[in-house]
Amino acid sequence: LVNRPRSSVARVAEDAATPLSYHPVVSGSLVLVNSQVDIQAFDVATGKAAWGLDSAAIFRDEFDDSVHALYHPDNGLGVPRFTMTVYAGRLYARMGTSVTDRPRNAASIGGSGYLVCLDLAAQGRLDWKAVPDDPAWAFEGSPVIAGENLYVAMRRSDVRPQLHVACYNAQTGRRMWRTFVCSAETPARGIYFETTHTLLTLD
Repeated sequence: LVNRPRSSVARVAEDAATPLSYHPVVSGSLVLVNSQVDIQAFDVATGKAAWGLDSAAIFRDEFDDSVHALYHPDNGLGVPRFTMTVYAGRLYARMGTSVTDRPRNAASIGGSGYLVCLDLAAQGRLDWKAVPDDPAWAFEGSPVIAGENLYVAMRRSDVRPQLHVACYNAQTGRRMWRTFVCSAETPARGIYFETTHTLLTLD
């Protein structure tokens, strides 16, 4: 028998196959939920789709189910988490795959995760989408915002994975700068796919 890591380990009140990964956000009269492949908006008073829409989904990932099935590889470590940030009437979220580090020489299964900015004043209209420069880079999770600056943790797959902090223009999604923080071996050791969700705190 070969011991393989489980993609998720059961915690209190969790099913191993369906961990409690979702962290809704309440903003004004809206309840917003990120399911990784779409973002849904509900009316906080009625529980129905916001703005009287037929569907609660205000943003959908462009890929199909065959790609979505690759977002959580079987030979992986870590549990996906789906958080969001709301600031000045806009919603910011990481979408797509939660994989942030891959086995050495592994293909970029499931593509790259990406950031989206939705305008809640315009019923969730997509303002911009930011995709990493190349498959070695990954967004760690949802960003923090200060004025016109958006800050997000990024990981670069390498012999020893690297952690960086990047700054984007919150209005346009254009990257302003990215700076190296540290490099260290991780539990996956370059053997397994790894899912992480490192969030920043701004003070």
